[in-house]
Amino acid sequence: MSRADGTKPLWLSLIAISSVILIEGLAGFLVNSLALLGDAAHASFDATATFLLLLMTRWSLKPPDESHTYGHEKVESLGGLMGGFILLVLAIVIAGESLVRILEGGIPIHPGTLGFGAIVYTLCVDVFRIGVLKNASGSATGKAGFFHAISDFSSTIVALIGITAASYGYYLGDAAASLMLSGFLCYISSKLIYETAFELSDAVPRTVLRKVEREIARTKGVTGYKSLRVRKAGKKTYVRVTVNTPEYVELEEAHSIASRVESNINRVVSGAEVTVHIEPLIGEPPFELRVRRIALEADGVRETHNIEFMNTQRGLCLSLHLGVDPKVSLEEAHHATEQIEKRLRAEFSELADVTVHLEPIENESIVGRRFEDSAISEAVIKIVGSHKEIIRVGKIMLYKAGTSLHIDVSCSFEKDVPLHLAHSIVTSIEQELMERFEKAKVTIHQEPYSGS
Repeated sequence: MSRADGTKPLWLSLIAISSVILIEGLAGFLVNSLALLGDAAHASFDATATFLLLLMTRWSLKPPDESHTYGHEKVESLGGLMGGFILLVLAIVIAGESLVRILEGGIPIHPGTLGFGAIVYTLCVDVFRIGVLKNASGSATGKAGFFHAISDFSSTIVALIGITAASYGYYLGDAAASLMLSGFLCYISSKLIYETAFELSDAVPRTVLRKVEREIARTKGVTGYKSLRVRKAGKKTYVRVTVNTPEYVELEEAHSIASRVESNINRVVSGAEVTVHIEPLIGEPPFELRVRRIALEADGVRETHNIEFMNTQRGLCLSLHLGVDPKVSLEEAHHATEQIEKRLRAEFSELADVTVHLEPIENESIVGRRFEDSAISEAVIKIVGSHKEIIRVGKIMLYKAGTSLHIDVSCSFEKDVPLHLAHSIVTSIEQELMERFEKAKVTIHQEPYSGS
């Protein structure tokens, strides 16, 4: 049932209980039965409570506004709390009336057909109300209405037992049954008051909190979390949390981590509204990333690759390749490497040796043209296909840029071939092609064989 339809069961219950007040109250007055009049008074009390619950539910359905930015769902819990207190007062009143009747020795009544007919009608109405309110018992106000319907059914049974006993001359039977009913009402009203007060105080069950904590901690990319806040407002659960990520995580990946946290929480708390604040955890990023950052900050350096390091008895030995602007002079490039080495030694006190390989890197945009040459393509296929580990030779694309020949090839390996072996074979092929076609620039893409 949608939230917009949430008041329908309460409206039906209110109409039904209003008819009970009229019929049972009139019958009680005509046959002089306090049991019937008391049950009619109970029904009128319950009608008032249902009307209040209806107003609270209507109010809770209002959208968020400037004064209630989280919406009005908590009004529903407030309605449930009020309904619980009304039910508790009703239980105390019934208990008081029962004690008075016991002390007075019972009240003679003669219900007759009219009295029993009113009781049967009331029982039918109570069963109808329990049925329509059972599906709405997921909300606080719906639960209060459901409990009220059960209490009405129980009190009607008590009235039936009372007037049946009274018709046989056992006038104390009504009072004793009423006293038992009041104990039941005290229990369910106290439970309802506790549950709604629990929600109004922003408390959530420990089981829910533990589930949320577990899902945050298991999210890939989250190194820690803090400031976790979980609260309920009606049927909605709000979660706010600050999660820690490594300092080197970029914005797009940080957004992905936040989305994963939200998705994981919604998996265990359906419909939760989750707010995730990303806070980088200040600490040392991976060694290679730190080297790359320092290198790329130097003037004229466009990219860096082949960063390798090893620990020796003398300390840490580092080597890297720098791609620089081809228009830069050797002196300018050497000056840049000196600055990089100086910064690296300041960053890594354990650094013993630094070896920097300089190589020109072409402009990002190269003007060239694609062409077809069957002789070159056949030679490429022969060289690549000569390696038994390669299952299939894919696309071969040839380009001319000035006097330079560019050869792009794709090839497929078995899915379980070790990466280091595939890389070694590809490197060997690149070398063979560059020897076969002087000054050629070769790029080989390796991929697992898909069978298609």
